[in-house]
Amino acid sequence: MGGVSVSCQQLATLLKGRVSSLDTPGTCTVTNIRTFKMTVRGRPTTDGLNNIFFMQKTQDPNQTLNMGFLALLPREVTRVTNALIQQGITVPGIAPFTFFAHPNIINLSFQSIEPSIQFARKMRRVLKTLTNLAPDMPEPPPTPAFRALCNQFSRIIGGPNRMDIIGSSCEVVRLRNLNVTVMGQRATNPIVRFLNFSFDQLDAQGKSLCIGAVTLLQREVTPFLKQLQNQPGITLTPLVSRYFTNPNLTYLTYVAIERPLTFARISRQAISVLSR
Repeated sequence: MGGVSVSCQQLATLLKGRVSSLDTPGTCTVTNIRTFKMTVRGRPTTDGLNNIFFMQKTQDPNQTLNMGFLALLPREVTRVTNALIQQGITVPGIAPFTFFAHPNIINLSFQSIEPSIQFARKMRRVLKTLTNLAPDMPEPPPTPAFRALCNQFSRIIGGPNRMDIIGSSCEVVRLRNLNVTVMGQRATNPIVRFLNFSFDQLDAQGKSLCIGAVTLLQREVTPFLKQLQNQPGITLTPLVSRYFTNPNLTYLTYVAIERPLTFARISRQAISVLSR
């Protein structure tokens, strides 16, 4: 990949991570995770602690389109931003994961075109400056009941999707078929196509912290918001543009304390208004 005989696993090792189940044809996807404690609306979660790296083949066999984001504490943002820019990596977006997180988690987005091995080495220099970092969260294995619920959640979301349990969160990603270019290259990696839905451990009432994060075209924002605004208990976070893309993509995160299968049905109804 990227003109160098390097496997996705080798890139994952450089990035102190693991090859993700979200790996798609032509793209190496690697994740790692921050290991400090985090809550959203008072509920413990690992959802906002993920770092993700996409290295996608381009028309130039010597180059990959590299995109993703880091989960940072506020005090880390300036130092990491400067370190990326000094190495020629573009930082197109900096935004809170959600306003309801404690500690406040900032998602810093990045993009570049260069050989994947070169990109991974640059990112490794940055990752070495971060504490509380591991390939995966040292959590107990999910129970059979939690895994079964995660499977049900995935089936309700529907469509071709990918399911994974990362840390304490059940994560379901459905990929859209969008025609998007980034830095002059057709972007096919999941970060410009994803509809991501997750839930954490259940409370005594069978409810959980549920989070949706969706990629929207500009014309889809209003109809999608109308679908969610009619639902009680759904809290919306501000719309953000995370990457330099053509057309411009808008990202929305929404949160609820709800039964996971109810949240999945609400989300399935909302995404039914999207074009593809």
